[in-house]
Amino acid sequence: MSFYHLFYPRQTCLLVASYEGKPNVTTVDWHMPVSAKPPMIAIALNNNSHSLELISHSKEFTLAVLPENMKEMAAQIGSTSGRVIDKIDEYKIALEKGRKVETPIIKQNIGAAECKVVQISYAGDHSIIVGEVVDMHYPDEDSETTPCLYNWGSKTFFGLVRPQPKDNSKEQKKPAPSEGAKEIKGNGTN
Repeated sequence: MSFYHLFYPRQTCLLVASYEGKPNVTTVDWHMPVSAKPPMIAIALNNNSHSLELISHSKEFTLAVLPENMKEMAAQIGSTSGRVIDKIDEYKIALEKGRKVETPIIKQNIGAAECKVVQISYAGDHSIIVGEVVDMHYPDEDSETTPCLYNWGSKTFFGLVRPQPKDNSKEQKKPAPSEGAKEIKGNGTN
């Protein structure tokens, strides 16, 4: 088992990279927010990735959070190369135009970010791409859709059960800290 298996399961996203009007899509689960002001996301792509090559030229990408019902498509997209097949056509992926970038967005998403590249850094067999989020596509607040997760160890995709809304009609009392324990309040900057 590799060290990174410890950090799974992870949320699965589809990244679209495009250059000269030729989009490619890849499955990405190595991603994370890295800054709130300005908003930035970092992704890691294999150094031999076709998407990395496109991003290096276009200096932008889009990242879509997948609904759980796209898990089979995510597995197929992640196991093929855009150099060999046109994944957009092969998997009949619907795209929509970005509002702030030329790179399109996966239409079937539960949220997406449009990003302009700030930095690309070499990191062993992968490169880390940091993108400033220039526009967000937020999910519908009433959506019952769950995000797709990937578990490397069992090589399975799955969704999470959404928590049931709390009944706010009854005021809940805050429990007192245990004897001898101190209540710690954070300021959200950790």
